[in-house]
Amino acid sequence: MEKQKFLKIKKELLATKSAKSIAKIINSLKVLHQIKAFLLFAPSKQAEISLLLSKDAKENIFNLISDHQIIEFLKFLDDDDDKEVLSNLNKVRRKHISNQIKTYTNRTIQKIVKLDKNYLKKIMDRDFILVKERTSIRDVSKKIGAHTSETKKVPLVLTTNEDGIVTGFIPYKNFVLNKKNNIYSLIKPLPILSHKEDKDKVLETVLKTDAEVIGVVNNDNEILGVIHLKDLVAILRTKATRAVYKFAGVNKEEQPDDGIKTKVTRRYKWLIVNLATASLASMVVSIFEDAISQVSLLAVFMPMIAGEAGNGATQSLAVVVRGLAVNPRVSFKKAARIVMKESAAGIINGIIIGIISCGIALMLNAPVLLGVILGVSMILNMLVAGFFGAATPFIIKKFKIDPAIASSVFVTTATDVFGFFIFLGLGAWLLI
Repeated sequence: MEKQKFLKIKKELLATKSAKSIAKIINSLKVLHQIKAFLLFAPSKQAEISLLLSKDAKENIFNLISDHQIIEFLKFLDDDDDKEVLSNLNKVRRKHISNQIKTYTNRTIQKIVKLDKNYLKKIMDRDFILVKERTSIRDVSKKIGAHTSETKKVPLVLTTNEDGIVTGFIPYKNFVLNKKNNIYSLIKPLPILSHKEDKDKVLETVLKTDAEVIGVVNNDNEILGVIHLKDLVAILRTKATRAVYKFAGVNKEEQPDDGIKTKVTRRYKWLIVNLATASLASMVVSIFEDAISQVSLLAVFMPMIAGEAGNGATQSLAVVVRGLAVNPRVSFKKAARIVMKESAAGIINGIIIGIISCGIALMLNAPVLLGVILGVSMILNMLVAGFFGAATPFIIKKFKIDPAIASSVFVTTATDVFGFFIFLGLGAWLLI
């Protein structure tokens, strides 16, 4: 009964577009249903919903879901919102999750220094005002009001010393909570980067701070603008999204409503490469043509071998490609460890799928030996799938080819060639 009730709730939630309406529904549910409902949505949507939940719902959900699930949606929130979410957790979990978020942020910053400087200029925020460190809060408020009235944008408040050198910035939350007369005690350090700074120096400077923004100055130490860390994180997400298009062999700039000619031009080359590599699998099948003609049931189970291994390889491939999009510098030792883990996972999944496959073969009245061959082949090919799915992106990257574009072509070939060779080879050896 409870299951049917939740299915009805699930349908209603997924049909609702507004985060506010979703939060309202979740607030009215029982605790276990609240958690299930919240986890229905992607982390980006969870981030929106989390800010609109009632206090009780926040405590119920955040204290019962895993640290990883919390971290995933916190990546889409600003620092202030992060703290509000974490305030619902105990001190130990709060500290652990904060450290994980900081690690993620530092990795993001490492990406920053590799970006084209011209691109940094495009995302630089020039909506700021400069005030002296000892300015009264009342005067700062007036300057903010004047800037907002003129530009229709709320400026970031940067502070300077008597020589006009930028010394820090003031988060807006500090204004709200402050009861003092001047802004001096509200100032937070602002990391300053030269627009021509050496990349290693940039990384070293930024990673030493917990700042929410980064100041960019010219050769005369005049402030050019600020870069918000949340914008840099957004850049990284955009790069990861583009990797998804590349992963499918689709140009990153291709749009759903592009013309047929455009779509064909951007895809046909990799399809030709795929055709060439797929011919290897056909050659393997042709080697065992006699075996297939004598035991026709071998042909019946070939799609199962190819399909399962292909899916397993794609899973490993997706994990590695996504990881490389975030952190492209991976040591040989770490890469080897990743490949070993994916291979081990492939074996375990192969055992599970192999047993089920064997059962299916027996249900279809296949000979017991053929069922065993199918099961063993599935185990071995899932090992191949895990290995090549994880190893191929690292190998391709060594040749300076984008692994998101080319990996799937070679991985599919590997699983088909090895899968058919193992299955048909065992069949020819043991059944004929």
